[in-house]
Amino acid sequence: MQVSSFSSQIYLGPHMLSKTAEYALRAVVSMASQYGKPQAADRMAKHTKVPRRYLTRVLQDLAASGLVRSRPGPGGGYELNRPTDEITVLQVINTVSPLRRIDSCTDGLEQFQEMRSLHNELDRAFSATEATFAALTIQSLLENNRLLTPRTPAETPAAGVVSTPSTTAAQPAYVPAPVSAPPMPTPTYPASMTSHTAQKPGTPRMGQVFSRSNYGDRSFLKGSE
Repeated sequence: MQVSSFSSQIYLGPHMLSKTAEYALRAVVSMASQYGKPQAADRMAKHTKVPRRYLTRVLQDLAASGLVRSRPGPGGGYELNRPTDEITVLQVINTVSPLRRIDSCTDGLEQFQEMRSLHNELDRAFSATEATFAALTIQSLLENNRLLTPRTPAETPAAGVVSTPSTTAAQPAYVPAPVSAPPMPTPTYPASMTSHTAQKPGTPRMGQVFSRSNYGDRSFLKGSE
């Protein structure tokens, strides 16, 4: 029984923070993103994905600690009672679900040096975690979230260039003019091919063809002489 009791103190489970602490941080960050504007509990529950009944209890604990205040009436709701740079993550966690540290080894286990060594390592880990949460403000969470939010290429201006909306109408796509083929050169022939005097009798000139008639094998030249 003593061993199981000791194990329950050192076991952190899959998450170091309780569900209540996580819900409280969601609510505080949501109010910080709309600082100075009270948020209705219904709207906050939808935005933070926290069950409405659970969120009400968390907000009541935050209001009792002075981190949050409520405004009744139309247009009212919950809002932060301090500037975002004056509220730390550790304050929010300790308000609703304080971190549990191991103060000392359970009686009867001092003889197990391995367990005492584990206790010391866990105590150092808890101390480092508390120091990190104490130095982390809600304002820094908002700033880190803005830095981690990706921007599309259209939203990212070039270095040193201030982007302004364009008022120039879209230009039609460029279509090149058709290119005509160059004229073919006129062929030239030697004089011997075009001169009538250089031809032998009966030799057809260019452009003439032979044809056979029904008058035997005699060939006649067709075409102009």
